[in-house]
Amino acid sequence: MPNLSLAKTTARRAVPGLVFVDLGRTTRRHWNDHLTHAQRKRLVALLKASHGRPGNLSRRQRKQLVSIVRSFGPVSFAREIALTVASGRAKGRRKH
Repeated sequence: MPNLSLAKTTARRAVPGLVFVDLGRTTRRHWNDHLTHAQRKRLVALLKASHGRPGNLSRRQRKQLVSIVRSFGPVSFAREIALTVASGRAKGRRKH
């Protein structure tokens, strides 16, 4: 039986573009694992309402936004992304 995890790692290293696919999967998994459907829906609504400017939100809305972002766990998300990128390019570097 072939070692599938080794095959996936080798494929990622062979095709750097697959790292972006892994980033998307990691992001989606973290998004779904850390936020409820209601939180995801509210976050999107707040981001649309703000037009990227926190000052466009009321104080209550900003508190909701901060609460949802904390639930998302940006530090653990950054760690997952870093590991994904590192595993995809560890041996994919070329020497010039």
